[in-house]
Amino acid sequence: MNRDRVLGLTMPVLRPAVRMLAPLRRADLAALPAPDGRVVLYGDSITEAAEWDELLPDLPTANRGIGGDTTVDLLARLGDGPGRPRAISLLIGTNDLHAGPRTRRPAGIADRVEDIVGRLRRAHPDAILVVNGLTPRTGLLAPRIRQLATLYRRIAEQHGARFLDPFPLLADAEGNIRPEYAHDRLHLTTAGYRVWCTALRPLLDDVGPALRHHQGPDRTPEPGSRV
Repeated sequence: MNRDRVLGLTMPVLRPAVRMLAPLRRADLAALPAPDGRVVLYGDSITEAAEWDELLPDLPTANRGIGGDTTVDLLARLGDGPGRPRAISLLIGTNDLHAGPRTRRPAGIADRVEDIVGRLRRAHPDAILVVNGLTPRTGLLAPRIRQLATLYRRIAEQHGARFLDPFPLLADAEGNIRPEYAHDRLHLTTAGYRVWCTALRPLLDDVGPALRHHQGPDRTPEPGSRV
């Protein structure tokens, strides 16, 4: 049976168990605010699992991914704050696709992403803000992921953000994520991360006021990161 079909049936029931560790990670992140001048990466497990020091070695990063997060979860923790970021990358919404029936509607997901983007833009008007479309999964969800990419692009344009759609970079002709780019038709391999980050890195370049006015990044290691 299709993996995403199974998740659509089981995750609303299994979600409390899957999310058991999320409050602990959120508490840790809230207690260790990102130093100023970082590239802050918001998202779910796809963001959390990335080795950002290796993927973006020339940039100081702060990983703010939490496994299992939906747009609802991320909205609830935005107030924890990322300090004064030089740039923000946002990748969120894939877990909404197998959440409860009301949560998984693309229009509702996009509404919540617009709320997230609006709050980030108001809090950090000078930071570069990159809105990422969703990475591919199985072809079953490809139509909704493509629909969300259209909606996310519109949101980014309305809020002065940049948009990156990783779907066509990682998907095959049927809309499935290519096997070399995912362990389980969802979570990225190193090769998948490299494809995404090759497209993401140029969007984090200094073409806006935030980086022109920045006097050099704070290279102090983020608490918990490798030195």
